[in-house]
Amino acid sequence: MSYKIPDNKLLSFIIKKVIKEKKVIKSQKNFLNYVLEELRSSGIDYRLDGKRLRKIAINDLKLKVDIEYRESNEESKDLKICPVCGNKLMDIKNLTLDGKTVFTGKKCTKCSYWTGLKKRIPKKYTFYGDGEYDKQKKRKYDSS
Repeated sequence: MSYKIPDNKLLSFIIKKVIKEKKVIKSQKNFLNYVLEELRSSGIDYRLDGKRLRKIAINDLKLKVDIEYRESNEESKDLKICPVCGNKLMDIKNLTLDGKTVFTGKKCTKCSYWTGLKKRIPKKYTFYGDGEYDKQKKRKYDSS
């Protein structure tokens, strides 16, 4: 049996539907499973990977995402493309007391990804529906 790759329009529709229903999805794997379940309910064997799902959710639908990281031993200087959304990274530079500019890291031009001198590697994503990100942050702030 052959499979199909969903186009961006269909995928955007399904992502919106899933995030509206679930409100907060605590991992990319769960998000992918919910979206695939919804896509396959039509009887067509759709295929999708987590990276494409994440990029459409962040770049096209502007979903809010919290990212947990681990730090690697690699330097971030050569990093050009954001590992989260695939967009361009900008250098973060600081001025020293003697007026020199020093490289301190990189940040994404689209999403919340940033890294210091050592490369930060995303390990877990949490996706938020409309207004849920602010609610979660407020709860976290109020409980501290």
